[in-house]
Amino acid sequence: MVSFKWGSVEDDSFMQQLVEPSQPRNGSDAVHGGGFDIIVSNPPYIPPHEYAELDEGVSLWEDRRALLASDSDGVRFHKRIGRLAKAFLLRNEGDRIGGISEGSTPPVPTLVLEVGEGQAQKVVQVLRDEGFTQVEAWKDLVGVERTVVTYASPGEAGGDDEVS
Repeated sequence: MVSFKWGSVEDDSFMQQLVEPSQPRNGSDAVHGGGFDIIVSNPPYIPPHEYAELDEGVSLWEDRRALLASDSDGVRFHKRIGRLAKAFLLRNEGDRIGGISEGSTPPVPTLVLEVGEGQAQKVVQVLRDEGFTQVEAWKDLVGVERTVVTYASPGEAGGDDEVS
């Protein structure tokens, strides 16, 4: 089953709801909490000093909250997501999805984060510091590292349900 959740990673009560079962709707079964197979995020990553210089085609059309990170390097949200992902990701390192035998299919990403220009290697290190061992940066079509990807959750599957 695919489900999408919208909320703020800074809201601890919202984050805690992600690991708790939800109530059934319209006669359907309850959606069980406890984690996710994959987390994909395009968090705000533009530092204040760069926001002031943004092209009007971006700054006039995009919500400021979706763009602006309040820290000087623009990775504040990436740090929080990396820390929280330990509690929410279900798969262990080396796990594969599907019925294909071990080694015959590449690992499936577990955490995918968009980053700003020049931020990828800092986010790679943030995720390694959180215990992710299979981390890499992907380049966009013009050769800029624009996405950081992990291939396995750190530690035990499911982790600790407490949000820190």
